[in-house]
Amino acid sequence: MRNLFVNARMYNEIKEIINHVIRRMNNGKPLLVPVRQVYQFATDLANALRDRFAASWYDRNMDDQRYLMIGATLEDSDSILKKIFDRALYASTDFEQYFRGFAGCAIFYANPGEVYSVCGGKRDVIFKGDTHGRYSYLPDYLTQAGVDSNTALSCVFGGYRVTDEKAFVPLLLVSEQGTYCQPDAVGNGDFSARMLATPSHARRYTVAGFEMTKFGSHRSSKAATDHH
Repeated sequence: MRNLFVNARMYNEIKEIINHVIRRMNNGKPLLVPVRQVYQFATDLANALRDRFAASWYDRNMDDQRYLMIGATLEDSDSILKKIFDRALYASTDFEQYFRGFAGCAIFYANPGEVYSVCGGKRDVIFKGDTHGRYSYLPDYLTQAGVDSNTALSCVFGGYRVTDEKAFVPLLLVSEQGTYCQPDAVGNGDFSARMLATPSHARRYTVAGFEMTKFGSHRSSKAATDHH
């Protein structure tokens, strides 16, 4: 299998893009697509960005050239989105449901330690972080707000939280076999992790996820599994 390993920090930037998209979905209106489909979309988009960014992540000449473009229509959008919405899982009308909140073109750029968007000529910084930071599935806007573990679990995206500014999709790092990956293993290059958006396992992996934040406490992986 082609080696797609990169430092765990790329996953942090991708996580921030995905959660920014989710928070702006459908312009705050009720979603007409199943919540499980939103999680599948987040998984598909995260891994497509992983594949796109992997080869150039350490090339500083490529900074400001790693991007995702969302257009007013699917035809005007990134090839990544065209491939995703070409799958049988998605209906032809789904694109409007997902991206109504963007009201036209938006381009997301990812550099090590930075994510920003450009829309209508205006640049907005979405994420500024440590380029050597460890991976946490919590988005930066929650950790910066000092949200603790119990509060974070209550913010997991469930469809009805479209207008909730704290809503997020947990993006776990998993092996090709779907086994949860400790971020340290990713950082050491033991395997090429893919990303999995899932609400059902968020509570199981809370301990491991929060070890990567200032709110975390160190407990064994067995203890985390026992709480599943």
